[in-house]
Amino acid sequence: MRRLQGGLPVEHCGGDGLLPGHPGRVTDPSPEDVFVERVGLEDAPVSRRTCVDLPALAALDEAVLAERSDRVRRGLPPLG
Repeated sequence: MRRLQGGLPVEHCGGDGLLPGHPGRVTDPSPEDVFVERVGLEDAPVSRRTCVDLPALAALDEAVLAERSDRVRRGLPPLG
């Protein structure tokens, strides 16, 4: 994965009760913990949960983030 930085678009790769491909954005990439705000779950505790399992994240480009975000907001699975 690219160097973690705030604002980096990422996808969830499975586990934690989220579907693979669920989009989000890194909000805090501190060395000890990485926080990701997940699209469509902004008000849910899972959105701001620490993501300590970095293999569960993969970088996305902005176009893919936008496409998957749109799918999630329409109630569809992120991958389709």
